Amino acid sequence: MSPTEFQTPAPAALKGLLDVPVIEDSGMQPNPIIRVGDPWKIVLNWTIEGPMASAFAGDWIVRSMLEVMGPGVDLNLPDEVVQVDSTQPAFTRSYTKTLSIPGNAIQNEGVYKLVVAIVHHHQGVPTQTACFAEGPLLQFYVAPVP
Repeated sequence: MSPTEFQTPAPAALKGLLDVPVIEDSGMQPNPIIRVGDPWKIVLNWTIEGPMASAFAGDWIVRSMLEVMGPGVDLNLPDEVVQVDSTQPAFTRSYTKTLSIPGNAIQNEGVYKLVVAIVHHHQGVPTQTACFAEGPLLQFYVAPVP
């Protein structure tokens, strides 16, 4: 899957890319097949660049959702906040956010689609800069713990 572009009000002055989210199991390996009850992680990497990037301020609100494919219940994971100033002002700014998901977050086996939204907020108000990306399909399964 290729990176997803950010939507911005002035693409000539500010653009961005979100890499496809990487799913890590408890062994820290990319793996879309996860045992129900095991903790896992979503690793997000994104970059903004352009003349406006060095003057950008505020927060990134990172929202992740798991949409069940078939019967079951969707899951909205807790929002995470990344301060824009967590990187040095520059014409290119790169961010990484690791979301740690507890083992009890998914209760039932099944296939889920990961959806990620990263929305810029300034003084608590959403701006017109955001990225919406679909991640991989994830298979959760029930198995006895060894």
